[in-house]
Amino acid sequence: SDKVLQSFTHSESLACSIMHELSMIYLNEMLAFEESLEDLEEDFFENGGDVLLYKLNDYKLRLIRLTRIFNYHVNISESLQKHMVGNNVSYRHRLRDLHDRFERLSSLGHMFYEICDDLINGYISISSHRLNNTMQMLTVITAVFVPLSFLAGLYGMNFSYMPELQFRYSYFILLGVMLGLTVGLISYFKHKKWF
Repeated sequence: SDKVLQSFTHSESLACSIMHELSMIYLNEMLAFEESLEDLEEDFFENGGDVLLYKLNDYKLRLIRLTRIFNYHVNISESLQKHMVGNNVSYRHRLRDLHDRFERLSSLGHMFYEICDDLINGYISISSHRLNNTMQMLTVITAVFVPLSFLAGLYGMNFSYMPELQFRYSYFILLGVMLGLTVGLISYFKHKKWF
């Protein structure tokens, strides 16, 4: 029974050492990622594009997986603390330190995931706003040219008996109506601040 207990303690110690080394590697990588994420954040709003958007989505997927792994490690370290045999104080502190590290890694992964998500949502909002402005300008142009096209189409028909064709100044009146319509619509849209 002492041999089993000793063997169990050695395997727990080995598992703890391996997890401790892994947590250091993960922590260094996550801290390095924080710096690259800050650079990406600055670059994203200045020169944002599809390449950076794909990169952020890739980061989000990786961070989901990492956070899941860190959560597993948090549960394992918590389980090790509960099932610890003996009163070895240094081992207890080591397990507590290990648990705290994986909790920190889990919270960092979650925080970085939210940052990436916020950046993507911000970029999509800005792109949507730009698209709305473009569509608004196209709508104004269409609204100005539709009545003009209608009048041009109406008077471009080849009928022999159109009453306005017999009037000497009908051409100039039609041009005046078209110009007045254009100026009126543009003034209305400017008053509404549509462009």
